[in-house]
Amino acid sequence: MKIIPANIKAIILVLSLSLQNCGTYLFLAEENAKTKTYNGLVIDLYAIASANLIHYWPLDGDTEDKIGGLDLIPAGSSAPTVTFDRHGLPGGAYHYPGDGLTYHQSLLAPGEPILDGATSSFTISVWVNGKFNPTSGGGNAIFLSQGGGLGMQYYSNTDVPCLNLLRAFTNTGGTGDVDMGSGCTYGKDGVWYNMIFVWDHPKLIGHLYINGVLFSTYTNGGRIGPWATGGAFSLGYSDLGGAGFIGNIDEIRVYNQVIHPSPFVGW
Repeated sequence: MKIIPANIKAIILVLSLSLQNCGTYLFLAEENAKTKTYNGLVIDLYAIASANLIHYWPLDGDTEDKIGGLDLIPAGSSAPTVTFDRHGLPGGAYHYPGDGLTYHQSLLAPGEPILDGATSSFTISVWVNGKFNPTSGGGNAIFLSQGGGLGMQYYSNTDVPCLNLLRAFTNTGGTGDVDMGSGCTYGKDGVWYNMIFVWDHPKLIGHLYINGVLFSTYTNGGRIGPWATGGAFSLGYSDLGGAGFIGNIDEIRVYNQVIHPSPFVGW
């Protein structure tokens, strides 16, 4: 049996922080004998253990893709600014002012090929806190997109009318699209939401979860894409145009499989 020296104590803790939507973490710490403090490293076990996680942007002060190498860069005339995350911690999310000039995009286009919906299932999870901006047609405030073929949106259309709807949709310019929403009047300004868009390719079914609860299912019996996702992966911007998204974005994950979340599972 190996005895750990008295001046070094290795501590391994597994913390399940599901009530705070933090996920499951591994905390490694080593006590410094002189200062009696700990040098720690927190590892997100869910992100590392899942081989099906293909992109992960924590957005903790940078826009590096920690898993798939699809890094994002400021693509407008100015860079989005860091802000407080959903836990109130500084520097843990990015703010987008909605001016159409301040957003992030991937260097590569297409950003992620499987988001065309034609070859693989996928799951996209994002935390978002924004402001609804009612307009004629409701084509504004798409906060996450790839090209003009996939979007997640703060939808507010004065023509229908349908205001304050959290929406996930795809676009081919024809048949084969998916369009799902929370229901009109559901969304509130200044509230953090975890939106999860699940595409089940074998079954041709889309699902929209909000804060772990299934809000919408869309069964597609027609021609499937490929959706018009040949452009860059973007935050705070869409090739479809419209007014920009005003709000904050945090913690984006993309999986190449169907994942149905639970209200009690941290994301």
